[in-house]
Amino acid sequence: MPFTLSTAFKAALLSAPLAFFAALPGQAAELISASSVAGFATGPLKGDAFAYRAVLVDVEDGADLYLYTEDTEGSHLEAHASDIVWRGAMFGQRPRLEVSASGSLKLISGNESIGRGRWRKTLTIAYRDNRFLVAGYTLDTWDTLDPKLTGNCDVNLLTGNAVIDGTKTTIKSLSATPVEEWNMDLQPDECPE
Repeated sequence: MPFTLSTAFKAALLSAPLAFFAALPGQAAELISASSVAGFATGPLKGDAFAYRAVLVDVEDGADLYLYTEDTEGSHLEAHASDIVWRGAMFGQRPRLEVSASGSLKLISGNESIGRGRWRKTLTIAYRDNRFLVAGYTLDTWDTLDPKLTGNCDVNLLTGNAVIDGTKTTIKSLSATPVEEWNMDLQPDECPE
């Protein structure tokens, strides 16, 4: 006898909020509400995986990042970074995703709308040796009332090369970090707050 769904059960399924499951190998799947998805992006990869998909999900005071790879066998969750960036409630405080010309993922967060002390943080996420790494860190700061109070810290975490307020230097306090180990409070010590 074929399996059929009752009309009431079909109606309940169709009216349920959209959601997706996310689970790393060996972990229980977690249900993510589609209404909490803040953004997504896709980009190319080289090697066994030919593409990646990034999903940014709002959580209490931050955002989680889910990274999937796609290959001939389908889509696989490769990394889940909890509270990777800060998220505010106002316009100009919402994190977003972009893909660079080279295919790296850029995760941008900040406060570009409230108060005089504004900032924008960009994490560049690259796929190296079959894992996602935070490979770059950029922090721009500015004061809306005093144009002289600005700051910039741009660091290549793969090499340690950096430019801090226009001066080339090398940082040693932090190197490329697996994305799932990054959190919103992590930054190179050499970068000014």
